[in-house]
Amino acid sequence: DDRRPRFQLHDVARDLVKPISVGVCAKVMTTHQFLLLPSIASAILPLVFSHLIVEYVITSAHVEIAMDRWFIAFAAAAVFRAYLWEVNLRKEFKARNSVNLTMERVDFILRSLIPAEFVRQLRLNPSASLSHQYARATVAQSDLCGFTQISSTLPPEEVVQMISELFDLFDTLADSCNVYKVETVGDAYIAARTDKLLTSESSPLGVVLFGLDMVRATRQWSDKKGTSVNCRVGVHFGACVGGIVGTKMQRYHLFGQLMDSLEVLESTAPEGRVQVSSACKEALEEDSSCSSNVSLDMRQEPVLMTSKGVVHDFSKVGGPTYLVQVRSSHSNASIRKK
Repeated sequence: DDRRPRFQLHDVARDLVKPISVGVCAKVMTTHQFLLLPSIASAILPLVFSHLIVEYVITSAHVEIAMDRWFIAFAAAAVFRAYLWEVNLRKEFKARNSVNLTMERVDFILRSLIPAEFVRQLRLNPSASLSHQYARATVAQSDLCGFTQISSTLPPEEVVQMISELFDLFDTLADSCNVYKVETVGDAYIAARTDKLLTSESSPLGVVLFGLDMVRATRQWSDKKGTSVNCRVGVHFGACVGGIVGTKMQRYHLFGQLMDSLEVLESTAPEGRVQVSSACKEALEEDSSCSSNVSLDMRQEPVLMTSKGVVHDFSKVGGPTYLVQVRSSHSNASIRKK
């Protein structure tokens, strides 16, 4: 608001100009009384009627008022000084406002790249460790089935638009499920909950529901666009390390065996399904509401196989895996409210 500097200046300039206006008023009273009213107004409101002093100087030449020219020059200089003071105050206010807006923009960019709590800790202690140990992390990784085939037939601009629309949907779902978006790698979307720092909740159920929501949202988007894009999701639970690496283009990443197993879970999940590990199943069973809202069906295949025919043993993901589905009498939204 540009009016703020004017209010700050008024008190200062009033004390500066008012004595001059009073002096002019006193001289008018002894010469031409018809100029008394404007002079009084100038004395009461020096910023609003300060131009009357200048007008008085011009008028005095015609009415032949005997007035000291040095006094007139000093009055004009005082008015000009008040004007410059106000201009400088306005510039200072606009500069401060610009700096504040820039800092807000920088904070927004940092929060989109790095966990907000992590940013806060770095500000309090710039020498703090750039990594964190997580004992109870639940991480989901999705893959867009059919994306590679479709993108090979489209111009790059349309490929970017397609992936942007889907990831925008996933971003909205991540916020509603209180899941932290870790990163995207190609057409893979990775999000997590941990026991601290990333999210305020650590229950693995929210991550599993997020995976189901991603599958549903992708199917709806594909039907609307008339394409054959689908989504598969892997979810794993366990310990990992999170932190920032390098000095340029910094992002927050998760590392550890958990992430290696997660990639296998995602790549071997059937299209349109969410596959969880044995560790994730055990964590879900600790939540009393899980068993009544979602069902876990153990896979019966002897091995896990990707869509490209790569075979993985179940031991690579810590044991048997399970496919998740919401029980027919519940919806993801209703479960989330409980």
